[in-house]
Amino acid sequence: MILKQKLVKLFWLLVGLYGISITIYTVLQLTIGEGFILVAWMNNLAYLLWAGAIVLIVPCIIFRRQRLIALMLMPIIVFSVNYLPMYLPRSTSAPPDTEQLTVLTYNINLAPPDLNGIVDDIRTIDADIVAIQELTYTSAELFNDELARQYPYLAFHPVRGFHGQGVMSKYPITEDDFWKIYLGHQRVEIDINGQPIVLYNVHPIHHILPFWGFDVSRRTEEVNAFLNKASQDTEPIIIAGDMNMTDQSADYQRITSTYHDSYKQVGYGMGTTFPAHLPIPSLLRIDYVFHSDDFTALTADVLRSSGRSDHRPLVVTLALAQ
Repeated sequence: MILKQKLVKLFWLLVGLYGISITIYTVLQLTIGEGFILVAWMNNLAYLLWAGAIVLIVPCIIFRRQRLIALMLMPIIVFSVNYLPMYLPRSTSAPPDTEQLTVLTYNINLAPPDLNGIVDDIRTIDADIVAIQELTYTSAELFNDELARQYPYLAFHPVRGFHGQGVMSKYPITEDDFWKIYLGHQRVEIDINGQPIVLYNVHPIHHILPFWGFDVSRRTEEVNAFLNKASQDTEPIIIAGDMNMTDQSADYQRITSTYHDSYKQVGYGMGTTFPAHLPIPSLLRIDYVFHSDDFTALTADVLRSSGRSDHRPLVVTLALAQ
């Protein structure tokens, strides 16, 4: 009996500590933001931290713990505002006089155990444009051998590290530029039946996990670099890739101040893409397709198969005004 009482007290103590911690984090996030590095790190798991309050408020209500109920309200409200709309039915239709375009972004992993599953995924999805991150010489050679008929236009920049990038397209690629800051980035211009568009295939570095350190400035440097380039473009723009950020990061907010998050507009559910190679559900949404006002998002889906990569592929259908 004494042990049971102690365990009950410990449970409520932990619930209280969680409530205080998550409330402090939420207030700091809304006020100071990533200027406080702990906030930058916790932004990786923000939705999970907030969602915990939805679970814990149930015993608090049952046992009438009013103070603990009050502590749970802020994270529940913030979670609901940010993510509840992603679980509501949404319907979209292509505006008249538009060209539909499917875009696949896929971090194929530097050295997956078997590339054949990735090839099968790409072949089955059959997107019009495929943006590849972490392209190696081995994967580039295999894609060229297996997928060149399906994708006659290739712009590959393979390397032996994490910064290889590549684009495969059913439409002509008329310009191709590749650069590296910390990881690789690519800008291609594609002719869609006479209408040029610009695709940025990007891979900003992740610097808010312990093994990288707690400095987000290098990721911000890379985000600013491709945003500055994109600001010079006058054609319709798509930005796709492994962004190594969640939708709570300041860098995400910087991108979406100009471009639309296709999945957040029309996808259903959390859309988590990473990790895909562990015996646990994917926890983070870090792979994105963003688009300019020239496009209308029609569908966005995260594929169940990952081809043994550590990322799940994201495929988006966009309507382009002609």
